[in-house]
Amino acid sequence: MKLDGSQQTFSYDNAIWSNKQTFQSKNLELDNKETKLASYWTLPFTEVRLGMKVDGTIRWITFSHLSTVSLQMDVTGERALVKDGFNAKSHPTHARTRLGFIANQENNCGNPGSFVGFGTRYKSHANSAGNCAGSTANDNGSLDIKVIGYIMAR
Repeated sequence: MKLDGSQQTFSYDNAIWSNKQTFQSKNLELDNKETKLASYWTLPFTEVRLGMKVDGTIRWITFSHLSTVSLQMDVTGERALVKDGFNAKSHPTHARTRLGFIANQENNCGNPGSFVGFGTRYKSHANSAGNCAGSTANDNGSLDIKVIGYIMAR
């Protein structure tokens, strides 16, 4: 699967995540053209490889398949909210990601500060893949980085 964070094709609420229809399935290169292959709903998998392309450079991460996890973390002495995994939500109308994580420097699910992920939606931000930090109080201020995202499984 390939996602363009500047497009809404793979936004969290789009039916493309739940239907069994391919999308531009002839685009098999590691390029910027969005694609959804039949393997999305037919391939059993135990490992996921994710890539995010920013400024022409792809950075990869690989992990074993885990179920959605909700947990509390201690970050620099403060309690923080982190939701990660598959179909993580902070609130039905706030931050949501099909694959990624949502975080807040406070223990507050209703108003998360940021997300990194694929198939994302955060209030009015039109970023379907990438990194979004909605508050100027975040370490690096407000961010809205749209990426070309790659999701592979085996």
